[in-house]
Amino acid sequence: MIDLDKLVDEQLNGMLSAPGAVKPVIVFPEANDPRIISAASGLINQARVVLIGESAEIRSLCDYKSAELYCPRDRFFSQVQIVNPARSDLKEELAMALQEASRGRKWEFTSMEAREKILNPVFFGAMLVRLGYADACLGGVANSTKDFLAPCLRLIKSSGTAFEMGLFCLPDEDNPLWENNVVMFADVALNLKPSPEQLSDIAVGACKTLRDIFPPTVLSGVNGAMISYSTKGSGQGPSVEAIRQAEPLAAQKLAALKESDPVYKDINITGELQISVAVSREAAQVKLKNRLDEFESAGKANVLIVPSLDEGNMLYHLFNTQYPEAQSSLIMGGMDGQVLDYSRGSSVLQVVRGAKLLLLTRIKAAKPLVRTSPLFPSPRIVAINPGSVSTQIAVFDGDAPVLNVVIEHDKSGANASASIVEETKARLTAVRRTLEKHDIDPCGAAMIMSRGGMLPGPQAGTYRISEAMLTAIENGAVEDHPSNLGAFMAWELSEQGKTPAFIVDCPTIDELTPENRLTGIKGIEKTPIWHALSQRQAARMYADLANKRVQDLNLIVAHLGSGVSIGSHARGKCINVENAIFDGPMGPSRAGDVPAEAVIELCYAGLEKAMVKKIFSAVGGLYSHLGAHDLRLIQDRADDPDVAAVLSAMASGIASRILARLSDFYPEPVDQIILTGRMCLSPVLLEKVLEKLTLAGVEVTVFPGSVEAEALRDAAMRVYKDIDVPMRWEQ
Repeated sequence: MIDLDKLVDEQLNGMLSAPGAVKPVIVFPEANDPRIISAASGLINQARVVLIGESAEIRSLCDYKSAELYCPRDRFFSQVQIVNPARSDLKEELAMALQEASRGRKWEFTSMEAREKILNPVFFGAMLVRLGYADACLGGVANSTKDFLAPCLRLIKSSGTAFEMGLFCLPDEDNPLWENNVVMFADVALNLKPSPEQLSDIAVGACKTLRDIFPPTVLSGVNGAMISYSTKGSGQGPSVEAIRQAEPLAAQKLAALKESDPVYKDINITGELQISVAVSREAAQVKLKNRLDEFESAGKANVLIVPSLDEGNMLYHLFNTQYPEAQSSLIMGGMDGQVLDYSRGSSVLQVVRGAKLLLLTRIKAAKPLVRTSPLFPSPRIVAINPGSVSTQIAVFDGDAPVLNVVIEHDKSGANASASIVEETKARLTAVRRTLEKHDIDPCGAAMIMSRGGMLPGPQAGTYRISEAMLTAIENGAVEDHPSNLGAFMAWELSEQGKTPAFIVDCPTIDELTPENRLTGIKGIEKTPIWHALSQRQAARMYADLANKRVQDLNLIVAHLGSGVSIGSHARGKCINVENAIFDGPMGPSRAGDVPAEAVIELCYAGLEKAMVKKIFSAVGGLYSHLGAHDLRLIQDRADDPDVAAVLSAMASGIASRILARLSDFYPEPVDQIILTGRMCLSPVLLEKVLEKLTLAGVEVTVFPGSVEAEALRDAAMRVYKDIDVPMRWEQ
């Protein structure tokens, strides 16, 4: 049986991880039902969830275990938005819009009636969608179709005929009727006797929905059949005539759909087929004989469009009863994924599944998603991430990305030895020019964030930038490193603190245990310098996916970027990690571990200290062996034996260090190995690393590319929501 839940999750996660993607805003007006609260906790990774209800009641249901949460309680209440219509700032605006929407209709409301109606959670939720403050309204577990769906259909604009589909992924059988045992029925809930126009909408819409859910790699064809008691002229009657009139209409609409997107090119729709002829090749051969090839869907239809609600509803409930172990769901059609009406007997799993299918269809609909909503805080955040020869600038409105650019800087000649003040000034000029080009005023931001610099002895987390901090970086930084520029750049962009400015997760955070700090020479201890911002964000991202707290997990996190650092994160603390500038596996430009005797010889070879440091930190690794540090260029030469040998050595060094970290957690197990950073974008290197990590017997999660801009955004939102209290530098 196809794992529908896994398939939908994979597609959603892929779409939501794309650059510029935003999570849809979904509204549950039945938040006093424990099933809805439980389901909401399983949806926060893929949607911005609004619960319409009373906060105290929702918290009480969680406290007394009536509603079981699938994520940590504090994360749930920090992510969902609970709205009481009676106390909402949007109440008057929605009431006025409701009155206007009802004007001239049979159900027209007076001003007073509209104000009263908007206190009803269903009307409140539907109006949020109508006004573009939310993407979808989901309900029906506690309300009848009349009380939930009817107001939604009145107030939320449709894209044609509204209808409901029943989707089934059936258990495996030896001789299945359908490819991969997938079948869909429509309409199963709304239209009593659909007209030809409605039938054509239902046929095309249902087939499109099946293709949106199942890519061609999973379901090779989508074949719709309009079911009748007649097969191509064998009978007569009103329903047969309606289907005959619907077929050419469906053909026109299907042609337009195929023209709009080639992903729908393999959809076929045939009208007027008996159900046996539609689903059985043998029956189709007997009935149609030499005409069989004229009708693409005959004998292999997996979307069955019925002529009346009686047949559709009967088929849906029959299959639900006959196959209780099937993965099934109701799906709304004709509404661009803006509404879902559940059965009142829905389980929590069915509520979650239905919501995720709605999210999938909503994201793929032509109607754009809501980017910023008054329901969710959306402070303007400017994030600065300085690197050795570039600066990443990212701008967000709350979670929604606005801008993400990388500015390259000239580091040749005189610019190579600029002081931190001179370097800040030069970079700021380029940064301001870029922001002005995109009409972004950093002074209008709510917060300015930057990666932390090489402060001595910082704690993990967020610090507010101050003059004392800048002095500490300028006069006492642990290392000369581009991260030191971040605080200065953020301070100047904030007009020296007029806009709140912060740094996050300094590379010098030291949480090493005594046994991991000790070295083989008394008086010399390990001093970690690592990609704390990246590693800690990757750990949080995995914890969110696992619906757990970082403090409850043992994780090995490897940042594979211009430098390499591998941390042992034991229940929220990084208890072992290297100095990524000079130690650990080799990187694109860093030498990593080198035999001690060779280091001694190098130090006495007449080279200045700065040059020795440069050999290890700037011109080592891939650059030393291959004359380049850009993996995108190097992997194109992977067939060269010399290149292959260096890449294999790098992969082996990374994997060996990760495997060695397993003992840091003894006697507890490691929950997950996490890889992140730009080197994870190289399939050649990543495949070699993953192959060797199979020895660990631990699952591996990969977050390819940089996650640092998102780390700065999330840190800003935690401060904005008062979840984190920023620290002040006092040394």
